[in-house]
Amino acid sequence: MQPTDKDLKEFKAVWRECRPGQLLARAKLVELAGRVLHGKKFINNVTIGDCLEVLKLIPDNSIDSVVTDPPAGIGFMNKEWDSDKGGRDKWIEWLARILCECNRVLKPGGHALVWALPRTSHWTAFALENAGFEIRDIQHHLFGTGFPKSLNISKAIDRKQEVKHPKNTPISESAKQWQGWGTALKPAVEHWLLARKPLSEKTIAENVLKWDVGGLNIDACRVETDEVISAEYGQRSGTGRYSWNLKKKKIEKQGLWNTKGRFPANLIHDGSPIVLAELPKARFFYCAKASKAERDLGLENMEAKAGIRTNAPRENEAARTKPTKNNHPTVKAQALMQYLIKLITPPNGIVLDCFAGSGSTLVAAKTLGHPFIGIEKFQGYVDIAKARLNNNH
Repeated sequence: MQPTDKDLKEFKAVWRECRPGQLLARAKLVELAGRVLHGKKFINNVTIGDCLEVLKLIPDNSIDSVVTDPPAGIGFMNKEWDSDKGGRDKWIEWLARILCECNRVLKPGGHALVWALPRTSHWTAFALENAGFEIRDIQHHLFGTGFPKSLNISKAIDRKQEVKHPKNTPISESAKQWQGWGTALKPAVEHWLLARKPLSEKTIAENVLKWDVGGLNIDACRVETDEVISAEYGQRSGTGRYSWNLKKKKIEKQGLWNTKGRFPANLIHDGSPIVLAELPKARFFYCAKASKAERDLGLENMEAKAGIRTNAPRENEAARTKPTKNNHPTVKAQALMQYLIKLITPPNGIVLDCFAGSGSTLVAAKTLGHPFIGIEKFQGYVDIAKARLNNNH
């Protein structure tokens, strides 16, 4: 698509008038920059391509938040896109190059939430720091539905010795010595690394006034509760209505009747019985993993694809999930993505996902009324993402 004279005139006009605080003007500017300079429409679209190259087409300091789910580098399902790129250092270098571009396009003080598995989350953290981000926290998402992908060592020994191994019954003497031993723990947590681009101003207040980013939207992410809590921090107010000041005079507690909810924590859980048995539901935001109905919403006209190997034990390599229309292996729940977007994105702020996959972040951003930019390398996932975005349910 070639830019017209009208496009060029409009781009120049928006460029002259745009100021850092004008969110909608900047959204228009990013769209025009893509259309005029490179023949692409970025805003509210999924662009197919290598994210490192596509990101280079986006103007500096134009994005308000980054919420993205990059590969973990563990060779999931033997997929090439999840390879370790030749080892730890090469993988970190690969991701850091992409995150450098994310840092460039993000406004000073803007936040990023980047998904990672505990096994390689330190790689992701190194990449973020090497790209110029500050690590602010880690959001932990607990779930009780994980399935252990552990190799049964006694079975492996019998198999190596070509001894038939009945279910859970080692035969050879060497296998019996290793009965009950495996190689991995049951997965029950995923990480979202909270990072921030360094401020351009001396204080948070000055940075927020200039760029509209730099803080977290605490009130939008408070956890509902029936408990009486203090107004500022979301903690219990105690049993009495009164307290004592420094002069030992009886005063009424401030914020006793707070109804906004608990202060958001760096922990989210899925609400499953096994998790609720240990964590009170009212104290933390909870969100189950995406259901099949949610994964396939908007894909009614697509054919079901072969199942994926996600929760199979290692000795059962042939096990697959049921066929599904959305065959992306790591679809995230809408409630989770909306929560994360609300936490770090100002009203009308542009949300960037440079590893868009089947579009979970983008659908959540659209639902919340945010402009968004999605980048995805594989056409099949782009088709799924666009179908989900076009869904009118």
